[in-house]
Amino acid sequence: NWLANITPALALLAPALYVIGVVYYESFLEGFALSAGDFPKTTQEYFVLAYYCLLLQAAHTVKWIVYVLLAWTVACIPYVFIEYQWRKAEDKFVDAQSARLSGRFNKEYLLAAIENWERVFNFIAVIFLLIIILAVSALFASRAGQQVAEQQQKNFQGCDQTANKTAGCIFLRDNNVLIASGLSIARSSTHVALFSNGKTTIYPLKDYIVDTYQKLPGVNP
Repeated sequence: NWLANITPALALLAPALYVIGVVYYESFLEGFALSAGDFPKTTQEYFVLAYYCLLLQAAHTVKWIVYVLLAWTVACIPYVFIEYQWRKAEDKFVDAQSARLSGRFNKEYLLAAIENWERVFNFIAVIFLLIIILAVSALFASRAGQQVAEQQQKNFQGCDQTANKTAGCIFLRDNNVLIASGLSIARSSTHVALFSNGKTTIYPLKDYIVDTYQKLPGVNP
């Protein structure tokens, strides 16, 4: 059953989603000249980012869905075809060899040898499938992260409370004194990255008062 043979490939979805989350986050931060090492995420957060990345792309463009389906098709159809042909050739080979060598070999031994080679082939096929899926996932996530970063910068109109320009903004205050403001890009327990006037600046949080406003449309980690 070829379906049973490719079922283990479903386990590749988890690492593929993780790769999507990591590459998407790193590409997004690179769009703002930031390093993911300064604002690390947990494994669970990377999976959540992967979900939002896929959801965002599905909502904005159908072509990525087509690319993903095409990638799976390119990866899976050759395997299914080869597996089907292998089965046909295996049956013919076993019947022919069993009839020709019935006096010297046992059919069960011949089948066992073929099954061993089939396991090796399946292992190689799964590894090949993993490489394809991870490569396509990384390419997909990298472009998605870049697009979101570009969209955020394009839509950002500055932060000004008096003009009601506060979408996605963070205002840092020391008591009533405004220290900095900008589009919230990334945040850790000790620092926050703000985009303003065409550049990204990292500020230590210290004991500042932090005013946070609703984010802009899109996925902003």
